[in-house]
Parts: sequence; C-alpha cells; structure tokens
Amino acid sequence: MNRRTERTTCLIAGGGPAGMFLGFLLARAGVSVTVIEKHADFLRDFRGDTIHPSTMQNLHELGLLDECLPLMDFRANKLKVNINGQTFDGPDFSDFDTKCPFMGFVPQWDLLNFMAEKAAQYPGFDLRMSTKAVDVIRDGGRVRGLRCESDEETYDIHADLVVACDGRGSTIRQCTDHAVDEVGIPIDALWFQLARPEGDRGHTLGWLKNGNMLITIPRHDHYQIAMVIRKGGFDSIRAMGLEAFRSTVASV
Repeated sequence: MNRRTERTTCLIAGGGPAGMFLGFLLARAGVSVTVIEKHADFLRDFRGDTIHPSTMQNLHELGLLDECLPLMDFRANKLKVNINGQTFDGPDFSDFDTKCPFMGFVPQWDLLNFMAEKAAQYPGFDLRMSTKAVDVIRDGGRVRGLRCESDEETYDIHADLVVACDGRGSTIRQCTDHAVDEVGIPIDALWFQLARPEGDRGHTLGWLKNGNMLITIPRHDHYQIAMVIRKGGFDSIRAMGLEAFRSTVASV
C-alpha cells in the first residue's frame, strides 16, 4: 500500500509532560521535532498536577517560571498531616535551596497548553493532535520511524530518533517487545472531588483515622481527594454502598 511519507529529525510519541518538555527542549536547541498526541486536547483530570521545587527550578532556568506561576491553583511551603484528630507538620519545603521553596499544583492541561505555546515559538517544532502511533517502522533491524493515524489518514513519519513517551499503555513498547517489570503496589486510590469552602487556607495533605487514609489536595475551587485503599479493595467498598462511603469520608 502506498502511504504518504514524511521525515523529521526527532519523532516523539505522546504529548504528556515528558513528550512536551522534550519537544520544547529540542526545538529550543534548533532540532526539528514532531510530537504526536492521540487526543484532540489535553483535558484530562486527576493527572500528575504536582509541581515540585526542582521542576520550578528547571522552569526558572529555562526562563518560563514567571509565566507559569500564575497557572497554579495552590502552593504551600509546608503541608500538614492529621492523625486521629491531631495535626502534625508534614513535608516542609521552606529550606530548599531553590528559586521556589514550595510545592504547587497546576492543572496538567494548563501546563501542557503552556508548553505547547512556548514550543510553537520555534520553527522546528511540530505538534500534531488527534494523531496516534499504530506501529513502528523498521529498517535494518532498527526503528526508523512510526506509522501514524489521524482522523483523515494513515501515513509514515521517518526520523533519526524515535522517543516513546506514550504512557503506561505504550503502543511503542508493545511494538518493540519491551515488557514492564511489575513490582507490585499494595494500594489503590479512589479519586473524587469535594467543594472547597471559600476562604479556606488549609494545607493539610493527609488525614488518618480508624484505619482509613485520605489525601486532600487543595485546588482553586475544590479539593481533589484520594482515598487510599488496599489493592483490589474497591469491590467491598462498592458493596457497602455510597452512604457508607460518604460516612467514612466525613468521619476521617
């Protein structure tokens, strides 16, 4: 089958934080780079929104920090932990030797849109949304590009370097027969939102009571909350019903 073929220097599969930052850095260095992202936009909730002091230091060194800081929902140099009704000091970033000795939270879609805007200022950057990698292109036993599928067509992009940043269900990893080493994590997290009272300034990160644990992340107008449960324990929680779940959350 005859397919349209393109060429670039670096081809990145996946427009998440890793792919977008790499695309920006390469374009900034004068390298022609194409980033393909299977979704039409970046609007996915409860992704990695935490911005650590080291990340903000990188943004500062890249000259991006001042424009990125206004995107933050929330920032804190010290977080609290509440155990059985008593509050303790938790992680403290205030003594970090960085430009920003605090932790912040930025909606991932805002950060990715910001990075896409900054990368687009360089002529060598090409971001293609609604475009996914469906296979690798091999030549002489080496990966030389990707077969890409958009809403309109399937075509090939050849590249000197192909980088897989397409997440936990990576198509590229499957196509190149790379296996994930599962180390086994004994917990799951149930994510949900609760309204954040107007004027709330709470920095409490963890709540532990009666064998239950909640992580509360203050966002602009709500709390992003994770209930930490044992691995595979959701079925028993669901069987107990929503009212029992609400009661547990309220008590903790």
